[in-house]
Amino acid sequence: MLKAMLTEIHTGIVCTTAHTEDFPDIESMKTKDVDQQGNIWYMFSSESPAYKNLQHNNNVTLIYTLPIKSQLVRIIGKGEISRSVSKIYQYWSNSDEKQFEQGRDDPRIRLLKINIESSQCLKFSSNSIISILKLLGRAIGGRDTDPDA
Repeated sequence: MLKAMLTEIHTGIVCTTAHTEDFPDIESMKTKDVDQQGNIWYMFSSESPAYKNLQHNNNVTLIYTLPIKSQLVRIIGKGEISRSVSKIYQYWSNSDEKQFEQGRDDPRIRLLKINIESSQCLKFSSNSIISILKLLGRAIGGRDTDPDA
């Protein structure tokens, strides 16, 4: 079920922290794959805050929203950085050229494999932007994500 949802959503937010900061660094991300083992893969830069944070702390939170269905998905897992050339070629798409001007061989390209430890799918009663932002703030901050709280 989670794989089907992520295939439909594609773009989300990755949240990482270097140490014990209260508020994480966040970046948008485009899911490249959910493999047969259930790991989520995405491509990012070695110059990004996520890359720097993952050098010290491999805890990752992913947030996906699907406003049309009034859903938010929060995934918590462990991140593993990869420089696998075969995976980079497998996941490369023309849209990646915007971030990596040197193409598939750009030395900054990294892959993040996220091993899911837990996930939570939340439905909110209204698809108003206010409801979404409140729920998103609680999810990123690691607080209770009950939309009625």
